[in-house]
Amino acid sequence: IGNNGIGVAGVNWDVDIMPILGASIIESVVVESYLYILNERRIYNQSGGKKGSFVAVLNSSFGVDKGRPEEFPIWCELYNELGQEGILCPVAVANSGIDVAVEGDIPTLCPSEFLISVSSSNQFDERNSAAFKSDFVDLVAPGSSILTTSGNDSYRRISGTSFATPFVSGLASLLVAGACPSWMGMYKNQP
Repeated sequence: IGNNGIGVAGVNWDVDIMPILGASIIESVVVESYLYILNERRIYNQSGGKKGSFVAVLNSSFGVDKGRPEEFPIWCELYNELGQEGILCPVAVANSGIDVAVEGDIPTLCPSEFLISVSSSNQFDERNSAAFKSDFVDLVAPGSSILTTSGNDSYRRISGTSFATPFVSGLASLLVAGACPSWMGMYKNQP
């Protein structure tokens, strides 16, 4: 809940979250998780919103360091299928200072216009020790000492691209939530 003076709130204060367990380096596990989300949105689209789920953004804060698209072809292709149904996919880059073009990184290197790869920055707006390469890393978001919820009704500060990527996902969902009716009509009819 936002604006209540307690704890923390995300970028979008009025959003439903559908947690999916599927963060893995095993392609079949990722595919099964992504297919669940894809099918929910397809059902929503095909039923005119009467069934399924209106999933607009899929946050992925996991991946395979030094992985290549040819090693994970189904995983990579799913970003195109998700996008064609109207789902934007922000993904976290590796938490090491590697050049992904040389070293590799999945899903960062997956070729899809619906994928936004996110690196992290510190409080001085400088890139943390996270992966980089301008051709593949789309943007940088705050990811250093981020206050977040933790177990036992507590909070903690933590760093990494897995904490930068939700800022991008929250912003994307906020843009959809605040869209005017004519834009939403276009988006729903032609994602």
